[in-house]
Amino acid sequence: MKKIITYILLSLVIISIVFYQYELPQMEFTDYNYAHRGHFTNEIPENSLKSIEKALELDKGIEIDIRLSKDKYPMVFHDYRLERMVSEKGFFGSYSKEELKQMNLVGSNEKIPTLEEALTFIDGKVPLILDLKGDVVSKTLEDEVLKALKDYKGTVYLQSANPLTNRYLSEKSNYKIGYITVSLLPVGDVIFQKFQAYIADSVSEFDYVALNGKYFKTEDLRTLDNHLIWFVNKNRMIKPNINDNSI
Repeated sequence: MKKIITYILLSLVIISIVFYQYELPQMEFTDYNYAHRGHFTNEIPENSLKSIEKALELDKGIEIDIRLSKDKYPMVFHDYRLERMVSEKGFFGSYSKEELKQMNLVGSNEKIPTLEEALTFIDGKVPLILDLKGDVVSKTLEDEVLKALKDYKGTVYLQSANPLTNRYLSEKSNYKIGYITVSLLPVGDVIFQKFQAYIADSVSEFDYVALNGKYFKTEDLRTLDNHLIWFVNKNRMIKPNINDNSI
C-alpha cells in the first residue's frame, strides 16, 4: 500500500513539473477586439445580421457560432437547442435550413443567418472568428465550413472546444486554429484553464487559446497578452493588450 501511495505521489509530482512548464500557445492577432456573437444588445439579438452590422459600425472583429441544420447547411447559432433564442422548441439540428429561416430571433424580426449570408455581409471588412459547434464524431460541419470559406477574401480564424475538430481543421486547412477553454472554478481559474489546454494539446494542434474570463481579475487579464478572453452571454471578446474600457 505504501508503494502504491509513493508511486501516485511521485506521478503527481512529475505531472505537476511538466504542467507548470507548459506555456499556452499564442499568436499575434491583428489589433482588434472582437464582438462575441456579434455586438448584441437588449434590442439586437446575438448571432444575427444586425449584431454583425453593429460590430462593423464599431470597427470590431467578429466572432460567430456555426451549427449545421438538419439538411447540413452551416448556420449562425450558438445553442444546440432553440428555446433560448426563438419561440420554437427542440434541437437545432432537427430543423432544415428553410424551417430555421422562418424563425424570428427573440425580441426582433431578425432571422437565423446562414454562414454564407454572414460571409457576404462581412465581406472581409474585419477579422472573423468562426466557433464551430459540432458533434465529436462527424466531420460534416468542418467540411461544410471549409467549403463555404473557399472563395472568401478576409482574415478568418477557426476555433472549437472539441480537440478532435481542431485536429481535423489543422490537417485539412491552413487557417489558424483556436482551442476554447471553459471556466468552472472561482479560485485558480487561470491554472485550471491552462490545464485544459495542456490536455487538449496532447491530442490536437492549435495556434491560440480562447480563455473564459468569468472569474478573471484585472491582474489576470493583464498577464494574458495575445490570448483571446471571452465572456459568457456578453458581447465582447478581448485581447488584454489592447486598450479596452470593459476590462
